[in-house]
Amino acid sequence: MDPSNFAPMIRALSGHGDRIALIDDLGKYTFFDLLLRSKSVAHRLLSGRSDLEEARVVFLVPPGVDYVSTMLGIWLAGGIAVPLGLQYPAAELDYFL
Repeated sequence: MDPSNFAPMIRALSGHGDRIALIDDLGKYTFFDLLLRSKSVAHRLLSGRSDLEEARVVFLVPPGVDYVSTMLGIWLAGGIAVPLGLQYPAAELDYFL
């Protein structure tokens, strides 16, 4: 999947700028905050490549800004997000990994 397909999502996030997008136990986050955090995740995942080419990326992150930023970052990098639940038993996590 070409990451440029997510240009509408980036424009939408940018268009709301300083409006609050998410509130979690750690604070309030604007749409701009989410965009910056998501781009950072995408940059780290890509490691110089231009696209993850729909590689599956498993992540285990508690609900909140990190969860949303991670999922968006995976999508921005051209990956398929595979979220795992914190409540999953170890055997189930092993199965997915």
